[in-house]
Amino acid sequence: MSNELLPCPFCGGEGRIMTALDHHAKAMRFCTTCTSCRADMYHWVNTEAEAIAAWNRRYVCLDKNGDKVFAGDQVKCCGAEGSIVRFGCGHVLERDGTIYQILSGEIELIKEPEDDN
Repeated sequence: MSNELLPCPFCGGEGRIMTALDHHAKAMRFCTTCTSCRADMYHWVNTEAEAIAAWNRRYVCLDKNGDKVFAGDQVKCCGAEGSIVRFGCGHVLERDGTIYQILSGEIELIKEPEDDN
């Protein structure tokens, strides 16, 4: 996982980590915001790494079963499997370095098997 913030998903501006002291917990908390449009990730987390991961996780669409799909998730589409990315206002399946434009109604999220432990 990268420790660099992606550009703002709304305006393309630069993201910035904010810190604050939680006096009740006597610990630092972290949040990410855009320096241009002031969009933020809405909640404070315990580590800078968590703030970066939350900011960089990009919702793309719902799959055909109604499951949320995020950029980087593994999906199936028309018999092919690959990783989903957001490309402009469309959705793209990337597989073996080749990209395919797809419709969200054709996407099916590949779910991790649940651990019974």
